[in-house]
Amino acid sequence: MQAGLQSSDDYLELWHAYLGYLRRHLLSNYENETDEYKEKIAEEIRETFQKAINQLFDYFKLNGDPKFSLERFWAKIEARYFKCMDRSRRIYNEMILAKSDIGQVTSEIWLDFYQLEIQYGDDKHQRKLLYRALNELKFDHDKQVICELLIDFEKLSGNISQFSSIYYKNEALKAKIQSQYINQQKNLEKKSEQKPKTKKLNDQKIKEENAKGVKRKKSETEKETGVKDKDGFAVPSLPGTDQKKQKTEQPAQIEFKKVESNCTVFLSNLKYDVNESKVKEIFEKEPGFLHLRLIKHWSGKTKGYGYVDFEKPEQAEKALRLDRSLVDGRPIFVSKNEEKDSDISGIQNKFKFATSMEKNKLFVSGLPFSTDKQALEDIFKTFGRVKDTRIVTYKSGKSKGLAYVEFEDEQSASKALIQTDGMLIGENQISVAISNPPKRKQAHENRQADLEIKKSLGSGSIESRTGSSSKTTTFVPRSQQLLVRKKTLNLK
Repeated sequence: MQAGLQSSDDYLELWHAYLGYLRRHLLSNYENETDEYKEKIAEEIRETFQKAINQLFDYFKLNGDPKFSLERFWAKIEARYFKCMDRSRRIYNEMILAKSDIGQVTSEIWLDFYQLEIQYGDDKHQRKLLYRALNELKFDHDKQVICELLIDFEKLSGNISQFSSIYYKNEALKAKIQSQYINQQKNLEKKSEQKPKTKKLNDQKIKEENAKGVKRKKSETEKETGVKDKDGFAVPSLPGTDQKKQKTEQPAQIEFKKVESNCTVFLSNLKYDVNESKVKEIFEKEPGFLHLRLIKHWSGKTKGYGYVDFEKPEQAEKALRLDRSLVDGRPIFVSKNEEKDSDISGIQNKFKFATSMEKNKLFVSGLPFSTDKQALEDIFKTFGRVKDTRIVTYKSGKSKGLAYVEFEDEQSASKALIQTDGMLIGENQISVAISNPPKRKQAHENRQADLEIKKSLGSGSIESRTGSSSKTTTFVPRSQQLLVRKKTLNLK
């Protein structure tokens, strides 16, 4: 990290270069060394491999070395130089294949392991490895590759029953792959045939509609104008008038069932071009959902807010838990619907989160912007049961690098505070403290502060400007005042 390397690929390339150097430096004359020195060399190389694997996993998890290239390199050195095939198998089984559920264990890794068994292993382990690969691989094309290797292996080393079973299995797999390919081709042909038909039908409909539209326009203009010139001929309407009428015609508004205000939740922080169906998908799963009402401009774009109506107040209350649900990467703010004529003083100063010290909640700063809620919970759940985590974001949904982690009890929070304060996450050193937000100013305090500012900007207090103690101002020109002063001085 201190060297300024930016990505996992840089670290991986550096470790491969260093391990290749160790291999050339320590193992070039390995066979001629004494047994004691051989053990020292083997121990040093093993520790270096383990250190490299641990560092990449700690910093980047499985993204550090997704193809397990360090483990595979280590297994080859164990088999070739140290003549320890059992350790090579343990590296593959415990460090690579055991991560098949969370990593990307492809057919390439299985084939690499099989080649190692061919060079330094035996027939028993080769057969066992191929059948294991056949059972654990997911894709049929990868399975077919393993089946063909098994057929070649059973020809040389197996009996007739072993050969025939894998042969028929391979034939069934081929037939399955071929049928899938034929079905795909048929679906493509059907789609290609449907396209020209739909085009022809659409063209015919457009022609018919255009023809009907022309007749309708003529009849309408004849009825609407009714204006004739001196010779008795009808005066044609101006071009473009029909189009203007069509533009001014507004679509019929959807009538929504009226509900009480406590059966409605208020949505805000919506994108102006948000897809209404995506917002609806979030709320329509809730019990008692009636309809979504997005407030829109005349242009059709939303104003960034809307309402969701429910049948009962308790159903609307439950829907508040959907606050900060993501739509196109942007959080939606879900809050109670407050009436305009309700008591403003009661609405003001409401804040969703606590404003006093919470000893079971930690405030985390300095996080990488890419850290998500799940990754943060994975870090802190080792110190106790995590009740909730919250990433502080901008309105756009991007992280501010701040978060809150709430534990079930204070002991877990204090333990996590000691262990994680100053921890490195990627390239960022985080700071962790007990959550103790500053007190929020009350509305009357703000108004008092505004009054004090206004007084300081004037030429004194309000009383001094309006009361009886104010000094009387003279309207004598300044030049006359100077003359009077000179005369008084001369008299003295």
